Order: sequence, then structure tokens, then C-alpha cells
Amino acid sequence: MSTPPPPPPPPHDHAVATAPATHRRWFSRGRQRTITIVLLAVLLAATVTSTALWIVNYQSAQSWVAKADDLQAELDDALVDVERAQDATASKDQRVRELTEQVEALDADASSVEALRLELESRASELDEREKTVTTTEERIAASTITEGTWTVGTDIAPGTYRTTAAVGGECYWSIERSGSNGSDIVENDIVTGGFPTVVLSEGQDFTTNRCGSWAKQ
Repeated sequence: MSTPPPPPPPPHDHAVATAPATHRRWFSRGRQRTITIVLLAVLLAATVTSTALWIVNYQSAQSWVAKADDLQAELDDALVDVERAQDATASKDQRVRELTEQVEALDADASSVEALRLELESRASELDEREKTVTTTEERIAASTITEGTWTVGTDIAPGTYRTTAAVGGECYWSIERSGSNGSDIVENDIVTGGFPTVVLSEGQDFTTNRCGSWAKQ
């Protein structure tokens, strides 16, 4: 005799048994989707943030590059100004050196001129002294020299001994007279035809010389 099969489980019990498994699968899938969405959102936010930061950094970099270019341009201009100033300073220094050399040369010339002036003054003083000496000598010679004519001793000529300055030739006539006699009171006279005649004259006498040349006081 065979055993009959067991009866199938009641429907209500099957539904109750399978519901928790289905609910767990749905919850697991929903959780995965949520996590995925969250991850995507985080990734998107990170991407947006990175992009924004890159844009900001890029703009900042561009701004810094522009500022750097401006600063470089200003630096170049400043360097040009410095070079010009240095050139101008060098030119001024050169001009100062040239002017200093000119001043030194002028000082040297002035010193030379001053030395020359002093030398000329010294020479002029010497010439003045010589001129005075020559004048005195000339005056003395003139006062002690007798030429052609009649002269009064003590008034026109000084008393003393006189001798012709050159040898006489031809007929040299000389005469000593008493002053105030108009030649009528002859003290001494002579006619000389050669040599160097000599006479002695005293005050109170007149001396006449003719064709004898000059007489010099001895």
C-alpha cells in the first residue's frame, strides 16, 4: 500500500515566506542606486569645483602674467632711465674733468704770466736804473764835454783839465781869455795841427775852440 504525497502549503504561508526576500532585494538595489547617485553627485561636485578652481587659478595666473609683464616693462623703462642718467653723469664728469684741466691750465698760465710780469717789472726797474745811470752819464759827459764855440768856465763848463776826444787835423785853434773881456784879454792860445791838445781851465775864464772837435774833461 503506497503513501500519499503531502499536501501543498497554504497560499498565505507562501506569501508570508517570500515577501521578506523580495523586500531585501529591492532595498539592496535602491541602496546601490542611492550610493551611485551620491557618488556621481560627489564626483560632479568635485569636477565642478576643480574646474572652477582651475578657471580661477588660470585667471589669476593670467592676471599675474599681465602684472609681471607690466612690471617688466616698467623695469625696462627704469633701466633705460638709469642708463641715460649714467651716461649723463659720465658726460658731466667728463665735462667737469675738462673744465678742471682748463682751470688748472689757466692757473698755470696765470702763474706764468705773474712770473713774467714780475720779471718784466724787475727788468723795467733795472732799465730805469740804467736809464738814470746813462742819463747821469750823458749829463755828466755833456757837462764835461766842450764843442765848437766860446764857453764861460763855471757857468757853461766846469773848471778842470780838458783833452780833445780825437786827434786833430789841419789847424785847430783854441784860446783862453779873461771873462768879460770879449776876447781882448787872451790868457793863452795855440794853433795845433796834430795830436791831442790839452788845456787847463779855471773860473773867471772864457774858452774858445775852433776846428778842434770835442774836448772831454779828464
